[in-house]
Amino acid sequence: MILLLMAMNAAVSGSPFTLPYSHVASHVDTSGVFGMSIPAFDALWGLLFSFYRGLFTHAPVALLCMAVFFMRPEILRPRTWSTHPLIIPAILLILMMSAHSMWWGGWAFGPRHLSTLAVLILAGGLPLVPHAAWARWTFAALCALGLLINLAAKGTTGYSLPTQVMHPFTEMIWPGVVAKSFTDMQWTNALGFSGVMGMAMFLLGLFASLRFMAATSPTETPR
Repeated sequence: MILLLMAMNAAVSGSPFTLPYSHVASHVDTSGVFGMSIPAFDALWGLLFSFYRGLFTHAPVALLCMAVFFMRPEILRPRTWSTHPLIIPAILLILMMSAHSMWWGGWAFGPRHLSTLAVLILAGGLPLVPHAAWARWTFAALCALGLLINLAAKGTTGYSLPTQVMHPFTEMIWPGVVAKSFTDMQWTNALGFSGVMGMAMFLLGLFASLRFMAATSPTETPR
């Protein structure tokens, strides 16, 4: 992977040791080594909890998964959490990204550099949700909230949000929903459909897929 990264660097920047981010016009990586220094609190907050790029605000069900996961007494034992295949990689990933000078990731919706972290959290917590009675209704509510946030972003801005917009949902996404200003950056627009029709077709496909997965999934979740 290091050799592939060096090859990509050389193809983009001309040097295997110069990251492409070093040539971003408005946000040049000049701090630390390759843009890396030490984890910063504002980056940790921004990546996890802020309305700007927060993982738990853009994917709220991830917070429930973490709660269910860490409420198991055996997880809190040092030997268990220090050797768990998900915990240490997740911690290292968030620390690495919070140490980068461009932790926000440029034009993006949510913390795009933490997509892998979301997968690790869901992999650890989702199988445990059916066994925690208190979490079931919370799980459904948070899933609905996450779908609302993400579908509204897809339908209006197409996930393309300027770096300087600090509250993307209230500043751009929800006003776009209210104004029925649907994006024309969906593949259905290339077929001649309007933004509204393209979004309607996407919703039909999404919920049909969810219904199919629900109908074909096992009825018992392994412990």
